[in-house]
Amino acid sequence: MDMLNQFILIFPEIVLTSVAMCMQLLAVFFKDHLRFITLVTIAALIVLGTYILNFVPNESISIFSNSFEVSPHIYKLKSLVLFLSIMSIVIYKSLIRIYDKEVKIEYITLI
Repeated sequence: MDMLNQFILIFPEIVLTSVAMCMQLLAVFFKDHLRFITLVTIAALIVLGTYILNFVPNESISIFSNSFEVSPHIYKLKSLVLFLSIMSIVIYKSLIRIYDKEVKIEYITLI
């Protein structure tokens, strides 16, 4: 398998890492736009979860000299983790409103 196809298979991990770093930087520089940063983070997770569910490989594939494996079961677990991450962000935001405390945007971007 050529190198480009290997990177296409790890595209979700690359995008997730990039989004987390960008949202963390935005949170540092734009502290008064926390709602926007939270919504963009949730939207990115939803888009990434949709991508993962729609582009599932048919069989297990080992890439990068058999150090990384991609399979349909792994993709399902990845989408489950993304869904649970979205739920934890929503629950965190609700609890912050209930207890009338300040939102720690670092929690949201690092989830």
